[in-house]
Amino acid sequence: MTLAVPTRTPSGLDRFASLDVRQVVGAMSEGVVVQHADGTIRGWNPRAEEILGLSGDELSGRGSTDPPWLAVRLDGSPFPATEHPSMQTLRTGRPVWGTVMGVHKPDGTLTWINVNSTPIVEGGAALPTAVVTTFTDISRQVHAEQVLRAAKEAAELANRSKSAFLARMSHELRTPLNSVIGFATLLLSRRRTNGEGEHADSAFLERIRANGTHLLTIINDILDLSQVEAGRVTVRSLPVDLRALVLETVGQLADQAQVRGLQLTAEIPDQLGPVMADADRLRQVLINLLGNALKFTPTGDVVVRVRADVDGEPTSLEVQDSGIGIPFEVQSTIFEPFEQGDTTTARKFGGTGLGLAIARQLCELMGFRLHVRSAPGEGSRFTVEFARL
Repeated sequence: MTLAVPTRTPSGLDRFASLDVRQVVGAMSEGVVVQHADGTIRGWNPRAEEILGLSGDELSGRGSTDPPWLAVRLDGSPFPATEHPSMQTLRTGRPVWGTVMGVHKPDGTLTWINVNSTPIVEGGAALPTAVVTTFTDISRQVHAEQVLRAAKEAAELANRSKSAFLARMSHELRTPLNSVIGFATLLLSRRRTNGEGEHADSAFLERIRANGTHLLTIINDILDLSQVEAGRVTVRSLPVDLRALVLETVGQLADQAQVRGLQLTAEIPDQLGPVMADADRLRQVLINLLGNALKFTPTGDVVVRVRADVDGEPTSLEVQDSGIGIPFEVQSTIFEPFEQGDTTTARKFGGTGLGLAIARQLCELMGFRLHVRSAPGEGSRFTVEFARL
């Protein structure tokens, strides 16, 4: 194989002028093919034969429309001959680098190659008289990427299937638990009416009801999260009376606060307009935030605070407590499903760590932002900003 080298400015390559071009090209780890201006192959190196699975006799004289140049793209679609790097270079006179294509060997094997084509111009011609195409076998890399992509798609499908399954299971899971809790409550009521409230069975029934209620809360959290992840939760943006919603929710949880010896209060501006939100979802967010605040505040108080601008338009909703606080280094994880501040907190206070994940996702669905400011021993303040994302 002979290559015509045009006259050029001396460079570092001139140091190797004494070497035979055939030796240099033959020693390359890349496949090299030289095509004439008409597209036919006039030269190649041994590595090209190896990568393409063709002998020199089979390569000699082949054109761009002959195998192995009938190639495919990464998506499996045919690679038009006119778009092959070598043909583009012959047509335009410009180099084409980094094209990935798959070529079929005679035995049917698909080999993926990364192709670079460079023009050879002689005698001041406007277009190349030849093109040198080099290519590297990247089959292993492409296969690895395909495996990773398939695994990612399978994992995403499995995750969607899991979420869809849990979403469909809401009735099957909730109904039996509600029945257990209901019958335990009924039996307790009848025993107390009959003056048998101190009977040992009453203690067992009380335990059944308490644990059933706790289990139902956990299942509700899991199902709520799965509904969000499955894309089955829809939100409506309607005017919501924030004052009424906050006072109603605080009243709903007042008994819990009293049992724990905590003071639960609300601070609401006198002038307050409506907020555009989904009332049910916003109430759920507030209940989750208040539930967390009450759980992690051994003593002190919990305050729900509504902030508004000078015109009375609500700007944010805060839940502030005087509880144990959250270390700064774990604050970025507490909004992830099944995460809590640390394992000792989970053991001491219980819970699945789903409440905050659900609250943040519901806020995002409504176009709000939920964030936290906290320090160990100084309590926490969770803020829902109503400014649209």
